[in-house]
Amino acid sequence: MQTHEYLTTPEAARYLRVCERSLIRWRGLRIGPPWTRAGRGVRYRRADLDAWLDRRTVDPVGEAVAGLAE
Repeated sequence: MQTHEYLTTPEAARYLRVCERSLIRWRGLRIGPPWTRAGRGVRYRRADLDAWLDRRTVDPVGEAVAGLAE
């Protein structure tokens, strides 16, 4: 059986180092990390937060980095 660690909105905001209002706004716009409704509350799986961050990783473009070295 797989267990997941679920975080509340304040906990998820601290984990991502963003304000709670950002998470709430992102939920409304459907642009933030995946979330689950648990009764009246909202929960975020830590694995989903990590995956969401991984999808937003930006790799520098080789030419742009080379231009900075000159």
